[in-house]
Amino acid sequence: MSKVILEKKLPIGKLTVHNAKPELDGLIGVHQIHSAEIVEYTGNDISKVKVDGILVLNENIKTKFFAIKTADCMPVIFIGTKGICIIHAGWVGLRDKILVYMDIKKINPYYCYIGPSIGVDSFEVQNDFKNNFPDSPYFVQNKDFLSFNLRKEATQQIKISFPSIDIEYSDECTYKNCEYNSFRRDKTTERNWNIFSI
Repeated sequence: MSKVILEKKLPIGKLTVHNAKPELDGLIGVHQIHSAEIVEYTGNDISKVKVDGILVLNENIKTKFFAIKTADCMPVIFIGTKGICIIHAGWVGLRDKILVYMDIKKINPYYCYIGPSIGVDSFEVQNDFKNNFPDSPYFVQNKDFLSFNLRKEATQQIKISFPSIDIEYSDECTYKNCEYNSFRRDKTTERNWNIFSI
């Protein structure tokens, strides 16, 4: 049985984070593969589409529930005057620029929320990881290890594409807070279900 760990009111609708798949009628999700691709939902079944984001124009939102699964990666929700976009963004997605995907412009985004994900103190990386983000200023050299700030890298990428957008993010670290499923902490196959709903 799923438990709601976090509930966040957004300018339109809300985000709830569950520790397991919730029993909701009309739950819309995709087959996530750590890509930089997004699909537009128009009413057809997209559950087998291999992408990592769902874009929905206002006329197709209705009362549906849109789901993105995470287990340390970032759930990112864009709210626009013409629709919404919910994205699964890990370091691979960030490297490949999923948050600056051209179709996001279709919704004319004015607000973005980055949900619970692994914090900079817990995201230890090796030196060769820098090759993925050669120009990023968001590496942190700690006493014993190197880490990377996914949230700040995401924020910078979003601001470059959408300079006037308002960005909020959760301070919750999925690695440190054991209410969340964390692949880095437990190598779990369980996922956090991030549900956007009106």
